[in-house]
Amino acid sequence: MTLNIDGIIDDLLRKDPRGTYSDSELFGLEFFSSHELESYMSQRFYGTYKFSLKPRQSAVVTRRAKRVWERLQPVITRVQEKGGPGIYKVQERWTFGLPELGYIYANSVIEATQLAQTLFSFLAKDPDALNAIYMYQSGPERLDELVPEVREKYKRVCAEAKKDLALVQEKLKKSENMLVYLENFGSSMFS
Repeated sequence: MTLNIDGIIDDLLRKDPRGTYSDSELFGLEFFSSHELESYMSQRFYGTYKFSLKPRQSAVVTRRAKRVWERLQPVITRVQEKGGPGIYKVQERWTFGLPELGYIYANSVIEATQLAQTLFSFLAKDPDALNAIYMYQSGPERLDELVPEVREKYKRVCAEAKKDLALVQEKLKKSENMLVYLENFGSSMFS
């Protein structure tokens, strides 16, 4: 399914859109947050990222993204709840600072949830908090693109954690040394 993303977005920006689009077409645009829309619009209309824009341009991007997101968000929610054949993102609810666990291909939300439990529950802090969210209307071949992206995210998380660990270990060593030093520190040293 090839979509004219720019054309659909232009139409959705109108006060009264002229086109009638199916839920599948709108979901196929693959915008899952207002932030993604803002990034798309700042790139499309200004050729740069939103944080690089002048305040007035940034306001235009925000306003346009808000208008389109108000029209897309109910459709995205409806399609994700219904599910269907395609790619599902597996994540653990209520975990912050970690990317999704991975992606799977399934034919329904129920099947995706069962697969998520089977394939990822041992990785989850709370297996009951696993969530499978319908993301892409495509075949399993899309996994070849998505899985390496998840690997890269976890490589970055590992690198950051190692750096944080080194800082914490240094702090711990210094604190332990101070405790040993201060153990015999007192007024008797100055008498």
